Amino acid sequence: MNDALKPLSLDDIRGIAAWARTAGLGEIELEQPGLRLRLVFPAAGGLHLVRSPIAGRFLDRHPARPDPFARPGDRVGARDVIGLIQVERLYRPVVAGRAGVLVRLLVETGRLIDADMPLAEITTETEGRHGTRS
Repeated sequence: MNDALKPLSLDDIRGIAAWARTAGLGEIELEQPGLRLRLVFPAAGGLHLVRSPIAGRFLDRHPARPDPFARPGDRVGARDVIGLIQVERLYRPVVAGRAGVLVRLLVETGRLIDADMPLAEITTETEGRHGTRS
């Protein structure tokens, strides 16, 4: 019997994703030598993924300030800045995109990221409920 792991095909990944969604998982991470796969699925009922507008280095705070823009558990507005993308000496803001509560950041500050990469999860406001940022 061959103990070597067979590389995952695109059909394998699609099957894993379909199974994870059916099972109600929010995310699944698989590792094998030479491969690390992490799939994140938005939960029904208002989970919003904030994605990177451009490639660069993610920062959760401005380099000249000690505090992050937002922490998990903070209420954020749709236009609130929750991070920055640094490209050389320029900084581009990452906005929440939807009002709600920041659940978690999906990347560490200082990490190089790609465009359209998920950066944070926000639970969105339920209809008829209007909150303000505290």
